[in-house]
Amino acid sequence: MASVVLLSYSLWETRISAYFTAQAQSELRAVFESKYTTPPVTGPLAAPSDSPSRQLPVYAETTTTTTIAPIPPLLPPKGELVGRLLIPSIGLDQMILAGTDTGTLKKGPGLWENSVFPGAPGNAMMAGHRTTYGGPFRHLNDLTPGDKIIFEAPGQPPAVFEVRGSDIVSPKQVTVGAQTSGVRLTLTTCDPPGSAAKRLVVQAELVEGAYIKDALPASVWTFQS
Repeated sequence: MASVVLLSYSLWETRISAYFTAQAQSELRAVFESKYTTPPVTGPLAAPSDSPSRQLPVYAETTTTTTIAPIPPLLPPKGELVGRLLIPSIGLDQMILAGTDTGTLKKGPGLWENSVFPGAPGNAMMAGHRTTYGGPFRHLNDLTPGDKIIFEAPGQPPAVFEVRGSDIVSPKQVTVGAQTSGVRLTLTTCDPPGSAAKRLVVQAELVEGAYIKDALPASVWTFQS
């Protein structure tokens, strides 16, 4: 009986829950692609790697040339599509939804309701499963300083972030998601895999985007814990 229970849980964790999430992501991707138009190409963001799966997308210049920055977009209602998250170094390509409740995280990573829109001044905090429901944040532990994270949203220029640091914290350590200066992106997931005992936190800062003038240089940036 114990073997049957363990096998059933393993199938749920690795296959069944992942199937439902893949279906939801496919539907969200169709919505995203119907609204998103890639900016015209003017040159590479960075030198491509040897592996096509780890190559950064090529975008037009995204820094604003005016003295007045655009107004940050409002977050959509809970459960609705926010945009697309790409992390080439770990092969991540996920549709991001608003909210981090149980139902939302079954469909993909979610943006905390007290966050700013990704790429706007402040701290945009996202959470995602590490094992069940496709484990979208399974390989966050493989990220290293300097790795790029790209966020795309309909009607917005791409926001490109650079990983600056990571840490393992208590689930009660909510200060990692507090608002701060700069243009920060915080990604969180359970740690170790399969356990909710701790949280793995990865933080990055904007290096390309509409609010680049508000971003903090590496020389003064600190990990927020």
